[in-house]
Amino acid sequence: MNANFRLLITTDTSNDIWSYTIKLCESLMLYIKADILVVCFREKPNKFQEEELKKLNVEISYTDYYPEKSDIYSMEEAENYLIQAINKFNPHIVHLNHHMAISEKIEYPVIITSHKDLISLSKWTRTNAVKNIDQYKQFVKKALHSADAVIATSRFAIECLFREYNFKNQFKVIYNGVNIEPTDVFPENPCILAEGDLHDRSKNLILLSKIADKIPDNIKIRVIGHNNFDKSSKRIEWLNNLSFGEKLDVYKKSSIFLALSTYETSGFSSMISACSNCAILANDIPFYNELWGDCACIFERNNLNSFIRNLNNLIENEKLLAFTVKNCQAKALSSFSLKRMGLEYVNLYRYTLQKTVISSRSQGNSNLYKVK
Repeated sequence: MNANFRLLITTDTSNDIWSYTIKLCESLMLYIKADILVVCFREKPNKFQEEELKKLNVEISYTDYYPEKSDIYSMEEAENYLIQAINKFNPHIVHLNHHMAISEKIEYPVIITSHKDLISLSKWTRTNAVKNIDQYKQFVKKALHSADAVIATSRFAIECLFREYNFKNQFKVIYNGVNIEPTDVFPENPCILAEGDLHDRSKNLILLSKIADKIPDNIKIRVIGHNNFDKSSKRIEWLNNLSFGEKLDVYKKSSIFLALSTYETSGFSSMISACSNCAILANDIPFYNELWGDCACIFERNNLNSFIRNLNNLIENEKLLAFTVKNCQAKALSSFSLKRMGLEYVNLYRYTLQKTVISSRSQGNSNLYKVK
């Protein structure tokens, strides 16, 4: 692709999509020179997020309009804002991280990365994550079927789309990647770490308060996230408003990472923990089994006794802990690198542009896109 390749990416300030956007930009810059515009929905990035963007040297535009809300007005406002930004920026490719059906309203190829599907989230967490299911389902289905390509960050995510939306469009699974320098330093005493906000039911952090008094007193329990409730064990230390560097330091001072989610599509936290010399103890859900397989220690899904038993085994058995750490780190370094992530996206962009050129030429518009 030419050095003047122009890419527009949508994002929002939620943890998973924001982390994905940052890693996507970092991975692309390993291979191509590109002018990138990041359109941020929902709210303005915080100071740490703004610092991450400055390091990437990308343009940023933000609005409080938010796609996928239940009210049509808000979705239309978000769509109109995005279309204006697209037409002004004139990108080669529009890469959406939200389910937005804009392909018929713009002249540019559209790629969608499907992150969190609210219907699947509701089923896996047994909560009502979406108010108007029929309206939401039509909204997502239209977006998926109209896109030039759909990306999922796991086979599990694609299977959910197949099941809920009869999705048969072109798709590609591209696992997320991280560029964390591996470490082999172990903390003197085991330290347990998890990540997520307590109010997010999908993170399943309620399990922590149930096991806090059932593990040795000298074991620290930390959570990177917010606790919005008063009733939480005093043994759990909540860490929030951290920069990425500060988070990474917490990871490297931990020995066991708890992947407790009942529904997950990102995997960034577990990838970072594996590179940081943590053993992964994961809930038995398809996503974690797909990413980590036999490398991680898996406990029976949402089973408190199985969770406590496996956690204590890791704490008490140094050889088991070291063996699990070694396997998790090896899997992260071989399968979830930033270089691999970037190469797969560059190839997908190139293929999408080539397909667009062929289509344009067949319609007599041979000079719309330049592909090298």
